[in-house]
Amino acid sequence: MDNRIIKNVSRRSFIKHSMAATLAFALIPDFMKSKNAAQQTIALDADTLFRNYEAYLWRSVSIEGDVVHICPVNGKKLKLKTPQGHFIKVVADGVGIERFDETLGKHIRITGMVFEERVSRMHIAKSVENTTILCQIDHTPCVNSQWVALLFENDQAIQYVESTAGRLNDIIDTSVKGYIAIVGIAAFEVLHVFSEIQKPFVPDIQRPYEAPSALADSGNTVQTVIDNSIN
Repeated sequence: MDNRIIKNVSRRSFIKHSMAATLAFALIPDFMKSKNAAQQTIALDADTLFRNYEAYLWRSVSIEGDVVHICPVNGKKLKLKTPQGHFIKVVADGVGIERFDETLGKHIRITGMVFEERVSRMHIAKSVENTTILCQIDHTPCVNSQWVALLFENDQAIQYVESTAGRLNDIIDTSVKGYIAIVGIAAFEVLHVFSEIQKPFVPDIQRPYEAPSALADSGNTVQTVIDNSIN
């Protein structure tokens, strides 16, 4: 290499062009991925995807379902319920969609890339050992610090963790895979779809914690909250 050529390039210019090249390298694959995915999208029933997700891994699909929970911290992921009651994790891909919010609506059509995440017995055991509150969407550590703090303050954290762990282990016991498969979609497009029955809907993005006495008065229990968080 001719060192004289390097000397003729200023440090500022070198950094400027290096940053531009790095940015271009990072953006082009995402752009091409989204473009190609949009051209090859497969429309199918959400339950079909849930049952046969392995056949659609890393492929673009379009499904419909009901929003039952949106992460209240950053809106980066939501829990989608299929017509037969299964649950699919939907994350914003960061390109076509930055986040989800309360204006989304209940019944939606999601288009994006299919992926899988796995919940192992080791992960569950560590959550019990460390008294880690798991997210109801994908069973990763919950990032809603307010909700977690309130569970601890009301002495409900241990019960929540142990009940969650027990139910997750029960799911693994009945699975031939030996783990829980979280079916996910990295969404680059989302549309509100009007269902046959129109009802006012407020997504569960800011569910307040209620003390056990308040839950009892309302006809609910902490166990109900735990049950709903498993899938």
